[in-house]
Amino acid sequence: MSIRVYNTLTRTKEPFETIVPGKVGIYLCGPTVYKESHIGHMVGPVIFDTVKRYLVYNGYDVKWVVNITDVDDKLIAESNKRGIPMADIAAEMTTDYIENLKAFGVDQIDEMPRATAHMGDIISFIKQLVDKGYAYESEG
Repeated sequence: MSIRVYNTLTRTKEPFETIVPGKVGIYLCGPTVYKESHIGHMVGPVIFDTVKRYLVYNGYDVKWVVNITDVDDKLIAESNKRGIPMADIAAEMTTDYIENLKAFGVDQIDEMPRATAHMGDIISFIKQLVDKGYAYESEG
C-alpha cells in the first residue's frame, strides 16, 4: 500500500518516501521532568504512537525516540525549592511521565534518552556551532 502525506509547503499530497527504503525514524521532543506530567505532555505521544502503528502495519521498520530533559533551569529551581537533588526529582517525574504514557496506551517508544547521559555530545555540538559562527557565548 502506498502512503501519501500532505506537504504543507507545496499544499499537495505527495508519496511518502523514506531516506533509507523501508526505514522510518521518528524523534519527538519529550518533557522537561520537573513537575508531574499533564495532558499536554500526552498529545504528541498519543499521535505518534498511532502513526508508528500505522507505518509498522504498512511494513516499515520504525524507530521512535522521545527524549527526557532531566537538566534545565526549571528543574534546578524545583530542586532548590524542594531541597532535594535534581536527579531525584527527574527520576520521580520521569516515572510519572512513563506511567501516564502507559495509561494512555502509548507503548511503541523505542528509546527515551536522558539529556544528562549525553552532555558530552551536547557540549561538543554547541562548540562546533560556536566555532562555525552559528552561535555565540552570552554572559559566560
